[in-house]
Amino acid sequence: GLKAGTPVVAGAVDVVASALGGGAYRAGQACSILGTSFLNSLVVAEPSFTPVEAGAQAVMPDGMWIHSLTNTTGTLGIDWLVNNLALEERTYAERSGQNVFTLIEQTIQTTPIGAEGMLFLPYLNSAGIVSPFADPNARAQFFGISAEHTRAHMLRAVYEGIALAMRDCYNAMNQPVDEVILVGGGARSAFWTQMFANATGRRIKVAEGTEFGARGAAVLAGVGVGYYASFAEAMTATVRVGRTYHPDADAAHIYSAVYELYHHLCYQDRSSWQLRRAILDRLHE
Repeated sequence: GLKAGTPVVAGAVDVVASALGGGAYRAGQACSILGTSFLNSLVVAEPSFTPVEAGAQAVMPDGMWIHSLTNTTGTLGIDWLVNNLALEERTYAERSGQNVFTLIEQTIQTTPIGAEGMLFLPYLNSAGIVSPFADPNARAQFFGISAEHTRAHMLRAVYEGIALAMRDCYNAMNQPVDEVILVGGGARSAFWTQMFANATGRRIKVAEGTEFGARGAAVLAGVGVGYYASFAEAMTATVRVGRTYHPDADAAHIYSAVYELYHHLCYQDRSSWQLRRAILDRLHE
């Protein structure tokens, strides 16, 4: 057995470790993990049960909690885009050795904000939507396509749809969120990170480094064994903000209007998703 006084350090689930690794530990701090799925989390002083389908919650250090609303399509949407809509950029990247994501972003930059009325609901994952409401029948869709739209509009709409999903999740928490720490593979893109700031109307901060879950676990261990006297001291010693993005006022105004349509479609499409599921079930009988 352990001797009296021996430090015992408990681990943490990935969302807690990644939030700590990015620098979020105090109530009111928000952290989004942009990986295959897209976890949007807020540190709170006590558990929160709104919205009714409240997402995931976990214990944080110092008696805090973390409240997470997840869009099941994060970088999964960009992977799908690369495989299905970006043959031109993918082919050129293979020939030239350039980064395919950089080439896609160059294509998108020629397309107006809001993709001239085209919108993408980012529910590609077969799990459907789990936040801010749960519906396993939910699926992705492009909306508002006309003859004037091009492939570039579709590329931009996918990026924008995932960015608007962040806004949707934080809005549903109904608590003040002025700033979001962004971690995960998607945070490497300066273009996309600025889009998140514009689409949400919030500052986005990207911490230096990678493997934030591992850093968070190390911070827990450091405080647990007394290497750091507190989490505040540990954060000061281990977390550095690498980049900060402020929302552009004109772009944010456009995205606020686009979000109205995004939110409307999410809730109005539930009956269509259910009908689709029923038809597929009937076809496979």
